[in-house]
Amino acid sequence: MDMLHTMVAVAQQAGRIAQEHAGRLRRDEIFHKGSTDMVTRVDRELEDLIRSELARAFPAVAFHGEEGSYDPLADQPRVFVVDPLDGTTSFIHGHPFYSVSLAYREAGVTRLGVVYLPAFGETYWSVHGSGAFHDGRRLHVSDTAVLIEALAATGFACVRARLEPDGLPLFNDMIYRIRGIRRCGSAAIDLCYVGGPLRPLLGAQPEPLGHGRRRPHGPRGRRPCDRPGGRGCHGRAAPYRREQWPAP
Repeated sequence: MDMLHTMVAVAQQAGRIAQEHAGRLRRDEIFHKGSTDMVTRVDRELEDLIRSELARAFPAVAFHGEEGSYDPLADQPRVFVVDPLDGTTSFIHGHPFYSVSLAYREAGVTRLGVVYLPAFGETYWSVHGSGAFHDGRRLHVSDTAVLIEALAATGFACVRARLEPDGLPLFNDMIYRIRGIRRCGSAAIDLCYVGGPLRPLLGAQPEPLGHGRRRPHGPRGRRPCDRPGGRGCHGRAAPYRREQWPAP
């Protein structure tokens, strides 16, 4: 598929540039876009690069990026949705868990998704109705049916931003009932890992589990865990109701 191949190539091109700068930024190249969120010169330059490359290949498709000011997604019948650098804090500190994340939406439905992990040279992609893949290998969610055998992931942006409700009550309750927890710092990576090493993701209402914040960080509405057979849900409608969780 030409569009998918182009998205993969552009994500990898941006990722190679990001990798050259990870952990090497000067203080004057790091900015605050709120009390808790940061953005860097590289975030903005990568968004410009991705927008330019996608526009050259598909001029009729709109663009919606994490760092710019764009028309509402609902007003765009065909649109690329991009987070040029998901996991900016990790990127700034040279921690390897950051990603380049792209999605293509048509008529409100996400048709294609690509996530590239520059530090690991790994590419995840999904095609609506055709599954999700990691470097060509088909992904599937785990058949683990017991929480204590599951490895989970979460994030705490909602806590840092003082949002209510936050995910701490859920986290504090679940930590005794699962095998372990991982904190990557990139929601896009967490969601991709649901089809690989991770199983449940813990988040805060009102967003689907795995986001843990009021606005998903990364391509909005793209949940890679849906494609390898998983499903997103709100805490109040989780497959396991809290009273049904096994005792620690």
